[in-house]
Amino acid sequence: MIVQAFAVGGALIGFWLTVRFPSLGPQSLGRALVTLFIALLALDAAVPIFALTVRTLGVQAALFGVLLPALAIFFWAAGCMIRAFTSLTSHLR
Repeated sequence: MIVQAFAVGGALIGFWLTVRFPSLGPQSLGRALVTLFIALLALDAAVPIFALTVRTLGVQAALFGVLLPALAIFFWAAGCMIRAFTSLTSHLR
């Protein structure tokens, strides 16, 4: 249950960053795709880092120091990807 709450929190933070700072991040589709791929790699790397942090610093440090930032970065990259896709169709309006 707690991991789902952190996933929702990471999504809210990531999408808020995308909306609040629209000039931050990639604007083209190719760069947004690369950013999303790097965010996926970072999310994959967060799993062993999370386990190591739980063993050394505890669950709370792992949740706030590893999981929440990794999810926020992933959802920010996803928001940049959505923004890049919508910019492709902006000329159709």
